[in-house]
Amino acid sequence: VLSWAAAAGGGSLTVIETAVASNDATLGVSGIDSNYDTYLIVGSDIVPVDNDKDLYLRLGDSGGIDSGASDYHWLMHILYTDDTTYRAINDADDSRIQIAGETAIGGLGNQAGEGGGFALWLTQPSNATKRPTINGTSSFNNGTGHAGGALVFGGRQAVVAVTQVEIHMESGNISTGRLTVWGLKHS
Repeated sequence: VLSWAAAAGGGSLTVIETAVASNDATLGVSGIDSNYDTYLIVGSDIVPVDNDKDLYLRLGDSGGIDSGASDYHWLMHILYTDDTTYRAINDADDSRIQIAGETAIGGLGNQAGEGGGFALWLTQPSNATKRPTINGTSSFNNGTGHAGGALVFGGRQAVVAVTQVEIHMESGNISTGRLTVWGLKHS
């Protein structure tokens, strides 16, 4: 028996909560707590009501979703199939974390076959001793139908005990999609 295989239960994911969009301004999930040191946040089949819109994420605590003008910092590395130019965009003081899309080339499309998704890891979520951070990837089809992908990094600028997460478009509503959060077990 391999030693890593003997650690039964380690690394398994437990569903915390899921939410489904139906023309909503935001899509949120709660239930994040100190039971896990790491959470997986996944958005699937996210389609905006309006075409070519960027996708954003915010974190919140027991007092609600944090949306102050300087609450977050983030960085995205982006490539598109129809444009070989590598892009890095960032904001050191923002009210949200951009996780998909890019204004110069296009955000998530809303035509047949378009939209996007992401898989992000939330670390230091609720221990209230470190700033919570996210990292992961997103992929999407923009308003002209071309695929794009991004590496995403970001976090809160202050220590906060995260209890919830939400996504929203740069403007307009989320037509359809699913947001799910899992807790990662260490043993």
